[in-house]
Amino acid sequence: MWYIVALVTFLYTGEQDIKYHTSLKFQSFEQCNEFYAQYKDTLEEGLKRAYPSMEKADVRCLDEKTMLMMLEALKRTS
Repeated sequence: MWYIVALVTFLYTGEQDIKYHTSLKFQSFEQCNEFYAQYKDTLEEGLKRAYPSMEKADVRCLDEKTMLMMLEALKRTS
């Protein structure tokens, strides 16, 4: 499975967190990337609404294994 994943950096603290929408799952990178390209603005506006203290977000499509590795690495550094 592929997910649209955002590495979010928060204003003032510089803290980072990984956010992803559990109901947006894709069978391939191509499907994920096409969806993201089509709805990029809407998805990024949703992030800003959900996390108003967000400074920036690096958004990309990742496979489940890579996403879980990033989550684990982030836990170790915090």
